[in-house]
Amino acid sequence: MGGQRRTTERRLLWEALGITLLAFGLVFARQVMSEEPPQVGDGLLYLLFFASLYGLHKALCLLRVRGGETLLPWVTFLSGWGLVMKFRLRFLTFEYLGTPRVLVYPLAAAATVLVLLLFRRYRLRGLQRAHVLWAGLALGVMVVLLRYGSQFRGAYYGPFLTTPGEVVKVLLLLYLVGFLATHGEEFTTTWLGLPWARLRVLLSFLILWFTPQVLLLRQGDFGALIILGGLAVVMFYVATGQFSYLAWGTLLTGVAVVSICLLVPHAQARLLSWWDPWSDPQGRGWQTLQALFALRAGALDGRGLGAGFPELVPIVESDFIYAAFAEELGLLGSGLLVLAYWGLFRRGYQIATQAPEPFPALLATGCTSLLAIQALLNLGGVVKLLPITGLTLPFVSHGGTSLVVCFVLLGFLLAVADHLSATSQPQDAQ
Repeated sequence: MGGQRRTTERRLLWEALGITLLAFGLVFARQVMSEEPPQVGDGLLYLLFFASLYGLHKALCLLRVRGGETLLPWVTFLSGWGLVMKFRLRFLTFEYLGTPRVLVYPLAAAATVLVLLLFRRYRLRGLQRAHVLWAGLALGVMVVLLRYGSQFRGAYYGPFLTTPGEVVKVLLLLYLVGFLATHGEEFTTTWLGLPWARLRVLLSFLILWFTPQVLLLRQGDFGALIILGGLAVVMFYVATGQFSYLAWGTLLTGVAVVSICLLVPHAQARLLSWWDPWSDPQGRGWQTLQALFALRAGALDGRGLGAGFPELVPIVESDFIYAAFAEELGLLGSGLLVLAYWGLFRRGYQIATQAPEPFPALLATGCTSLLAIQALLNLGGVVKLLPITGLTLPFVSHGGTSLVVCFVLLGFLLAVADHLSATSQPQDAQ
């Protein structure tokens, strides 16, 4: 009647919520004393965030989900600090450009529960059997988006400024995982040594895999293309254990990225702004330089929460939110954010290594790798180790669809952890 207790998750969740509540209170108090105090309703947004995440915990208990008890606290910590920083930037309101942003966190929690209801335990295997369907859905989403979507800041959006392209990444992930779980053992040698029958299977995969990505290229979503390219390399290596896939895949992905940068003007401009931002300091290099100035201003311990000027960085609430953390919390505070990602990804890969069956193992690996690659690309772009890709920081940056998709990936990780408990002895909650 009481459901699964998940005591470790509850204890860590209270700690994560308490830390972010303290930070939110400090920012709220500073804004109340400023010339432009926040609206009363904005302060209630944290209560809605609290109710959504704690409600998700109670739903996991009622559904008797077992395992993965540290996943939700890590996600809560990251999402909570993202909420704090967006509120500090005065970017967090009940409505923005007609979008009811207040519903984002309840929708994200509901998406996690929906994934568990549809695909938990033995129903997880249905994802593998329908893997071709996911590629077809990804293609359909891209066709509809390009035909009926609206353009804003160079990208295509659906109703209420949703980004269906984010959904395509998850659909292609499910297709890739299902294909490798079904045919992975057939490709344990390099493609040069494959018989014609297996080459035909590989050719059909490539057609279904790349066709939606051509449409992603058509709408200029280069960040998603890089993520999917890196994901394919990692997954083929994990599924086959052949280093040749890792080496050749990395080489071909690098060649493809360089070719796109040389042939597509928009991508070429991003590459040039990364390579030499001082060549156009008030134009294409402005965002990179402002982010670097913010990193320098933050130094080791930061200016203090609410005492910096991160709003000088263009689109700081989305692509460059890490620059805001670095300026106001310094290397120490922003480093803790990176450690939180490390804890989340470490637990995700642990779940993958514990799975006795190929599909759950590959699914957990794919979900974790998708989040890890996106986080690395975002952080690398902010600190100028990599070109700007336009990707959000998972669970932290502004972006309604992106946040919901990240929670969908959390749902799949929890489903795999629960599947392990149903097919083997109970796993350690940690």
